[in-house]
Amino acid sequence: MRKLNTIFSIFLFFVLLSNGAWATEPVIADYTNYPIFQVNAVEPNILIILDNSSSMSHNAYGSWPGSGGTVTDAPYLGEPHRGVIQTEVIQASDDAEQENDGRTYDHYDLDLSSTYTIGIRFQNLGIPKDVVITKAYITFESSYPTNGTNTSQTTVTFHGEASDDAVTFAMDSFDYDVSSRPDTIASVTWNITTPWITNDTYQSPDQSAIIQEIVDRSGWENGNDIVFKVTTANGYREAKAYGDGPRLYVEYIPREWVRYYGYFNPDYFYYYNSNVFYHKYKKVEYVGDPTSSGYWEVTDLNGNAHDLLDSEIVSSELWDGNFLNWLSMRRTDILRKVLMGGLATSRTGGGNQQNIGEIPAQANKTFIKVFNSSNDAAVSPYDGNYSYGMAGGYIYVDTDSNPFIGFTKRFSIRIQKNSIYEPED
Repeated sequence: MRKLNTIFSIFLFFVLLSNGAWATEPVIADYTNYPIFQVNAVEPNILIILDNSSSMSHNAYGSWPGSGGTVTDAPYLGEPHRGVIQTEVIQASDDAEQENDGRTYDHYDLDLSSTYTIGIRFQNLGIPKDVVITKAYITFESSYPTNGTNTSQTTVTFHGEASDDAVTFAMDSFDYDVSSRPDTIASVTWNITTPWITNDTYQSPDQSAIIQEIVDRSGWENGNDIVFKVTTANGYREAKAYGDGPRLYVEYIPREWVRYYGYFNPDYFYYYNSNVFYHKYKKVEYVGDPTSSGYWEVTDLNGNAHDLLDSEIVSSELWDGNFLNWLSMRRTDILRKVLMGGLATSRTGGGNQQNIGEIPAQANKTFIKVFNSSNDAAVSPYDGNYSYGMAGGYIYVDTDSNPFIGFTKRFSIRIQKNSIYEPED
């Protein structure tokens, strides 16, 4: 029987071969289809999702802070500006003394001595990912010494907690809650050689390496918390705890300067006249240190080179276009710019219309941004610490926390467009 099956299979093979029944090798082109818009002219299809929750009137940069609130999670990082964080210990369980037996407790002071490991936690640090920490330090206010003297030579070492978002300390526990936390690789040594005077403030060495290691972690997010662990090899210093406790200062810059999208051209300075912003200078390059005598190399609208100092920005009442986008744009402004170039006056085809900032239908869609250029490059006629409020299509400026009441001045968000300077718009 097996022999008959074999003979039949051979016979079938030759029949198929003679009839050409073998499948030919496929041609890949038969199975390839190109999108129609690559081979034919077609009308574009645009998907628009309409949001009727009024959130399109929220600020474009940063989280919505609520009506009349201040945006705090999106610092201006346009060239050449730094982010600055200044914070302090904000609750009693965020600074702790841990004794050598593992007990962690809250105390009215912090003993920098070999008997204790000190934990210090700073909450809600507004440091974005992918930034370079350029400067950081902790300040301590000296307390009256009760367990030693504030005069002996003292050696202190700082580590950070190697975690993405450090939690507060478990008070009155015996589980070594400070020392058992994982250390950062980076550490900083502070050799204190001068006596401390009660109530005076003393600044640690630079802590940038520790903070950089933490914010470079994959799980770091803007608004997370950081813990410092402080050990003392020899000597003694006594510092005040929560209430007058440690304070943290941090400066950082983005790895790449941010260009903010919006109705204003981020490459230009503007002046304001008759309720409209107009182009004044085109940026070329920032030169020097923005904290000390830095300036913009610019060209005027005829191409003539000019050095633009902070003093001229103030005296000539100029505004940085990049800053204005960060400051004033709402989500709907960005959408309109993407889809049709922005809300504009009648278009004549010449490309020289005015763009108009959104005037929300809801009167409560107002927000505030605070910017301090006291030790940085000027971005507006208001060089210093000012509050800027957005309401009803205007920018309100004042020195207090509520710029809408008793404001110094207000500016209409209307921008003159010019195809010569913005041919792609």
